[in-house]
Amino acid sequence: MSKKNIICFLVTTVALCLLSFSASYGAKQTPGGTPIIVSPEDPDLPDAPRGPVYNPFTAYLLNNQVVLESSENCGLVTVEITSTTGFYFSTVFDTEDGFIVMPVSGNVGSYTLTLTMSSGDVFTGIFTI
Repeated sequence: MSKKNIICFLVTTVALCLLSFSASYGAKQTPGGTPIIVSPEDPDLPDAPRGPVYNPFTAYLLNNQVVLESSENCGLVTVEITSTTGFYFSTVFDTEDGFIVMPVSGNVGSYTLTLTMSSGDVFTGIFTI
């Protein structure tokens, strides 16, 4: 192999490694828990059919904790978790951080995750333990 071919090979290898690293670094990591389907609420059209709706949130239940991720910075979001057994948790999620981990009681029951954006948009997710 000539010196030119070796240099081309090394440059190509380094470039592919960097591309692979940047693709995996930017990929959202799935914690492996139980997914919580988070959907937007629309008080004006509760039963109307809808097309694709902007939803920057992904949530999972993992070891009596809710992991909430945001795919982009949407500002501060008020988060409430309530249950049929009386559990209540409230916090503010700064979406610039990308994710937040919140405790749940672990008691058997139905839980509701409510996200209220500063714009007034509300997203909910229901899960059971």
